[in-house]
Amino acid sequence: MKYRVNHYPQIPCKPYQVGVGSLKEAYIVSQTLAYYDLFLLENNHRRDYANMTTVQVYNKNTGEWEDWYDEDGNDFDEWARRRNEQFGVVLPEAG
Repeated sequence: MKYRVNHYPQIPCKPYQVGVGSLKEAYIVSQTLAYYDLFLLENNHRRDYANMTTVQVYNKNTGEWEDWYDEDGNDFDEWARRRNEQFGVVLPEAG
């Protein structure tokens, strides 16, 4: 399967897109981009931000990119939250 990570560093904006070969790679890329945004904020390179990251999967039948959901209907954020410990990357809680 082909996946891509869509990172919106400041909504609304055009996303920064990264092609990845697996959901684990999508997870690592999305966490890295989130940590980078947090670093910029904490070190006064940004005053604030409203970011968002999504993951899409390529549908060979339609030739379209579609939002990815797991077999239980969870989006990528929910899926990733359940795998933080498994993959060894944990983001600090928002707040």
